[in-house]
Amino acid sequence: MTETLRYYWQRLAPFIGVYVLFELIELVILLFLGVNQPADGDIQEAILSFIDENTACLLFTLLPYLLYLAVLPSDFHGGRWDKRVTVVLFSLFCLINWLEELVEIVSGDSFHLLTRDFIMAPTAAWQEMLDLPYCECWAGILLVELIVTIYFLGKRLMPQTRVPHYILRLAAPAIAAGAAFLMVYQAKAVDEIADAPALYDDGLFHIFKWIYDLTAVPDIVQIYALPCICLGALFVIVISVCMLLRQNFPILSRYLTLPRTPSGNLLPMLLALLACVLIIRLFSLGIYPLMDTTEARYGEMARKMVETGNWLQPQFEYGVPFWGKPPLSFWGSAGTMVLCGINEFGARLAPYLATLGIGLCFLLWPFQGRKAEKAVAAIIVLFTSAMGFVSAGAVMTDAFLAVGTTLSMISFYRAMTAEAPGRLWGYLFFLGLVIGLLSKGPLALVVCGLPVFIWVLWQKQWLNLWKRIPWISGTLLMLLLTVPWYIAAEQATPGFLRYFIIGEHIERFLVKGWEGDLYGKGHSRAIGTIWLYAVEMFLPWVLLVPFLIRRNCVSAIRTPENSFLWCWALSTPLFFTMARNILPAYILPAVPAFCILLIRQLWHLYEQERRDYRQFLFAAVPVLIILALFGIGKGFNHIQYRCQKELLSHWDEHAPLYYVDDKVPYSAQFYSAGRAEILTRDIEHVRHGEYLAVHRSKYYIITRPDAWELIAQDGSWRLYRKR
Repeated sequence: MTETLRYYWQRLAPFIGVYVLFELIELVILLFLGVNQPADGDIQEAILSFIDENTACLLFTLLPYLLYLAVLPSDFHGGRWDKRVTVVLFSLFCLINWLEELVEIVSGDSFHLLTRDFIMAPTAAWQEMLDLPYCECWAGILLVELIVTIYFLGKRLMPQTRVPHYILRLAAPAIAAGAAFLMVYQAKAVDEIADAPALYDDGLFHIFKWIYDLTAVPDIVQIYALPCICLGALFVIVISVCMLLRQNFPILSRYLTLPRTPSGNLLPMLLALLACVLIIRLFSLGIYPLMDTTEARYGEMARKMVETGNWLQPQFEYGVPFWGKPPLSFWGSAGTMVLCGINEFGARLAPYLATLGIGLCFLLWPFQGRKAEKAVAAIIVLFTSAMGFVSAGAVMTDAFLAVGTTLSMISFYRAMTAEAPGRLWGYLFFLGLVIGLLSKGPLALVVCGLPVFIWVLWQKQWLNLWKRIPWISGTLLMLLLTVPWYIAAEQATPGFLRYFIIGEHIERFLVKGWEGDLYGKGHSRAIGTIWLYAVEMFLPWVLLVPFLIRRNCVSAIRTPENSFLWCWALSTPLFFTMARNILPAYILPAVPAFCILLIRQLWHLYEQERRDYRQFLFAAVPVLIILALFGIGKGFNHIQYRCQKELLSHWDEHAPLYYVDDKVPYSAQFYSAGRAEILTRDIEHVRHGEYLAVHRSKYYIITRPDAWELIAQDGSWRLYRKR
C-alpha cells in the first residue's frame, strides 16, 4: 500500500502543485487589488468554502487522469506512449487552470458570470474579456508562469515505483469522486450558512455546474453523488481492513494479497468481464421507455401482432399492413412479449438475444491459438462498442440482419478454407442468408455478396467457390424457407413486393429526400456520411487504432484471413457511400469483422512483442462502473425522452384518450395499448371525463380553459381532461 501511495503521489504531485500554485497566485493578486475582500466575521466561513470548492474542483479535474491510469495496462506505464499522453494531459491541465485564473483576475473575480457567456457566445465573451483592464499584462505574467511550470514539472511526471494492481488503480478514481461529491455537499452547506464573498468562489467549480446544466442529464450531482460516495467508502473500508489484517495477522498475508494476472491465460478474467457486460445490459433493458419514432413504432407493431394474433405481416395501424420490413424481428419481439409481458423489457429482449447471437458466431471463427479467449474477447468488444451496446437494447431490425450476415460470412470463410471439403458450412452460409432475407430482405444478399465477390476476385478462388459451396441445393433451401412468406404477404396485401423491393431497396438509398416512404421521412444525409457513422459506432475501440498500426500491416492484409476480414469490414460502408437516406445502424453488419480484426491484432502484438496489449480490453471496466452507478442513481429517470410514457402515466385507463395532432405518436399507441386515437370530431363535442393530448403547435385549440383541467405537461405535450 505504501508503494501505491508513493506511486500516486509522484504521478499527481505536479498536477496538485500547479493547481495550488495558480490558486494562491490568483488569491494574492485579487487581495492586492482589493476585490471582494471578506468582512471580519465572514472570514472563517469564507475560507472553509474556499477549501471545499477548490478541493472538489481539484478532484474533479484529476478524474480523467486517474481513469487514464486505471485503464492503461501495467506493461505500458512509464513507456513512450504513456509519457506522451501524460505530457499532453498535464499541458492541458496547466492551460485550463491558466485560462481560468487569467479570466478571474482580469474580470475582478466575476468568472462565474462570464462562464455562461463563454459557453453560449464565445466570440462575444472573448472580446469582452480582452477589453478588461490590464488583460495583456496579467496574461503575459501567467503565460511565463505556465511555460516555466510545464518545463520544470514536465520532467517529473514519470515515477519509478512499481505500478499498483489494477484493482487499486480502479479504486483511486472511485475514492476521488466520492471525496469530491462530499466536498460539494460541504460547500453547499457553507453557502447556506453564510454568503461567502466572490473572492473565494472557484471558477472551474462553476464551470462544472453550468456544463452539467447544458447536458441532457442536468442532475448529475443528484445521480452520481450517493453511489460514488458509497463506492469510494467501500473501497476505503476494504483496503483499510486488508491492511490491518495483514499487519496484525501475518499468517493471512498470502490470502489478502491481490493476485497478479498471469501472463498467459486471460480467459477467466475475460469471462468475468463478459458476464458483467451482459448482466448490466440485460438489466438496463426495462429501465427506460420506448422512444419515438423507430423503436416505439417497431415495439407497437410487435404488440399489435400479439394482440391481434396476425403473425403473417406486421401492422402499421390496425388493419393496415407494414410493407417496410419482413417479419422476423417483429416475430422475435412479439415472442419475448408473450414470455415477459408487454413492456420495455419484453420488447427489447429479442434484439438483445439477436446481438448475443452475433457474439456467439465468433465461436465459429477459426482463430489460431487461444480460440476461446479470443472469441470471448471479441464478444466483449462487440457489446461495449457504441453500435453493439445500442443494438442490444433497441427495438430495431438491424440486429437480426447482422446475426444472419455474420453467420453467413463466417460459414462462407470456413467452407472455403476447411481442410476437408464438406457441405455443413455451405448450408450454414445459406441459413444466414435466410435470416437476413426474413429480417431486412434482399439487402442481406448485397451485404454478404459484395465482400464475397471482392475476396474471391482478390484471392482468385473461383474454382473453390464452385466446388465448396452447394449452390444448387443451398439456393433451393434458401428459397424454400423464404419465398413462401413473400408470396403469402403479396397475396394478403397486393403491391407489397413492388414497394418493398424497388422502393425500400433502391429508391431509398439513391434518391435524396425520398418521398415514397409510406411510414416516415427519408433520413437525408451527405454522400459519404456512412464512414463517419463507422467511426462513431465503433467507439471507444476505434481509439486503439494508433496503438495497433505497425509496419507489417500492409503485408499482413494479403493473407487470406486478413484480406477476407477487411473485405467484410469495408464492403458495407463502401456500399452505402453513395447512399443519402441512411442511419447509423446500417454499419452494424460490418462491426463483427472489426471486432475480429481488433482481437487478432491485439493477440498478435502480445505474442510478437510480449507486451500485454490484450489488457486494453479492461478499459471497458470503468465505463461499465459509470453506467452501473448511473443506473443505481436512477439517472434514467432524469433524462428527457422523446416518449409519451410520462404523460400517459397521468391518464385514467378507463377513459377515452384523444390526440390533437396529425397522428398519434407511436409511443402513445404502445403505452395506451392501442386505445389512443386521433380526435376527428369538434373539440366542443368531447364528453365529460375524456382526455385530450395536445401538441404545442395546437395549444390554440383550447379556447375555453375553464372547460378543461390541465392534468400534466411533458415536453411539448399537454394532457387535459374535460371538466
